[in-house]
Amino acid sequence: MRLALGLGLVGVVAACGYTVGYQDSPNRPRTVAVRVVGNDTLRQRLEIPLTRQLLEALPLHAGMIPAGTRGADALLSVHLEQVRTLAIVQGSPQPVQEGALAFIVHVELRDQRTGALLRDTQIGDLAEFRTTIGQDERSALVEAAMDLARKIALALEPGF
Repeated sequence: MRLALGLGLVGVVAACGYTVGYQDSPNRPRTVAVRVVGNDTLRQRLEIPLTRQLLEALPLHAGMIPAGTRGADALLSVHLEQVRTLAIVQGSPQPVQEGALAFIVHVELRDQRTGALLRDTQIGDLAEFRTTIGQDERSALVEAAMDLARKIALALEPGF
């Protein structure tokens, strides 16, 4: 009975468009060399937290293992193209009571062997902060790095 119920659940999930287990494809890179995130903006030191988060997110969300440049199947390049601070609510004692950081990154994944472009996309994220509860641009940056890394890793999945 449990086996039938379990198989039925797997069938329902598969019918909804979800896949069960690791998708194995001969074209799918298993290892990826991650370049330090490039920063084309005027804001400094944003690339380091994003690079660290990417190294953690790739195995979790894309099933790709970070590797050195020589042994990797693919090379991942990410560039911060735009970072803007947005004031959502302005206040009198502090100039910004609620704000957000808006990010746009460019992502490229290339096959190391052939140089073929496997993925080329832009991804955006908005990380809000509220100064009244102790948040600031720095805490928004930490949140954005985690969110962007997850979005980038998911965007590397086949069929995304």
